[in-house]
Amino acid sequence: YHLFQNISNGEYKIPEGVDPLTADLIMNLINVNANERFSIEQIRNHPWFNTDFTLKVNQKINPSLPVLKKRDSSTALS
Repeated sequence: YHLFQNISNGEYKIPEGVDPLTADLIMNLINVNANERFSIEQIRNHPWFNTDFTLKVNQKINPSLPVLKKRDSSTALS
């Protein structure tokens, strides 16, 4: 509920590390002013859709949360 309310009020922050084109698209999709919000045509013409995603797929991304290692069942507590 709070997330929806914050977005509705224009109170949100795009996290650091988000690609600038992605951030721009998101901000224009959730613009609180309906007259300024992107239309379907503007979304389709946004540079984000012309990005070469094969480069992004092969890019190593550092996780923001620690990666949990799978526990060995032989050492698990009974």
